[in-house]
Amino acid sequence: RGGVVIEPWLTDQWYVDAETLAQPPMQAVRDGRIEIVPKSWEKTFFNWMENIQPWCVSRQLWWGHRIPAWYGPTVTDDGKSTNLSDLTQNKVFVCADEGTLLSQCESYYGPDKKYVITSTLNDWLGRNIENLSKLSNGETDRANEVVLLHDPDVLDTWFSSALWPFATLGWPEDTQPPFGSSEVENPARGVSTTLDTNASLYKRHYPNDLLISGFDILFFWDARMAMQGMHFNQGQVPWKRLYLHGLVRAADGQKMSKSKGNVVDPLVLIDRYGADALRFFMAAMESQGRDVKMDEKRVEGYRNFATKLWN
Repeated sequence: RGGVVIEPWLTDQWYVDAETLAQPPMQAVRDGRIEIVPKSWEKTFFNWMENIQPWCVSRQLWWGHRIPAWYGPTVTDDGKSTNLSDLTQNKVFVCADEGTLLSQCESYYGPDKKYVITSTLNDWLGRNIENLSKLSNGETDRANEVVLLHDPDVLDTWFSSALWPFATLGWPEDTQPPFGSSEVENPARGVSTTLDTNASLYKRHYPNDLLISGFDILFFWDARMAMQGMHFNQGQVPWKRLYLHGLVRAADGQKMSKSKGNVVDPLVLIDRYGADALRFFMAAMESQGRDVKMDEKRVEGYRNFATKLWN
């Protein structure tokens, strides 16, 4: 978009062994713990999962979950340490939290060390260079200081969103639910449902029953929710049934896109033809696995049909 030359730049990235993560969800679909509706999408699911490649999960963005990795100076055989700008040559600590990080650091660097965690590469290099110069001049006040760099990358958006079925329920904490009564009215069924108010949200609602999704994110989100959900929850599936519906496309069958300028605003259609006509159109056109072409003429036709019924 900037009209400039794009050149390749080889960089070190973090990868996840997706092939290992893909095995439990595939077995869950085979033995029926996860039902895919329509069933015809199972073939597509297996084709992708069986040929899956290592998943690059590091992104160079300003927002997202920070990669849980920290870099520190490598201690050599002679007891000295290296402070190199090439992060691959430094000691890497991968931990769930800073408490575990400090425990690993003490095991590697020894006790009685002071740890300083930095967020940028320049700050990390600057502090290490300053330490080396002070030590070479005979100053020992910072001899016990170890400067650690928190990896500046963030996790892939799909990696973070794959945690949705359980992370939204307080996982990994065992949080208590915000309910004051054990009776919940269900007008649709005309009955009261008894809830275990002592159970946490996570224990009460994981696994979910149903996920309704567009088929276009079967790989990006749905499969990854299954991979992460089963990996982090002792093999429990994130949901029992995955319902895949078609997409609402432009009249010519293209996917709606702001850059293409072919997005249809449903509020405009409601103003023009009424909400009933739009509802009728969507209900009539929707079928399992079939896309809906947003043809305004059809909406107009259903408006006329609704008018005949009214008259």
